[in-house]
Amino acid sequence: MRVLLCTNGTVERDGTRRCFGLTVPADCTDPIEAAAWTYGLTPAQYAQAQRRS
Repeated sequence: MRVLLCTNGTVERDGTRRCFGLTVPADCTDPIEAAAWTYGLTPAQYAQAQRRS
C-alpha cells in the first residue's frame, strides 16, 4: 500500500487548503499513476482530463 498526499482544490472558509492522504495500490509507482487510479483512469486519460479543467 502507498499513500498519495493531496491538497484540496477548494479553499476552506478560513482561507487554508486541507491536506489529506489517499491510499493507493503499492504497484502505483508515480503520483500521476496513483491519482489516475483514484478516478479509475489510465495515467494518459488522467493527464488529458487534467488539461481540460
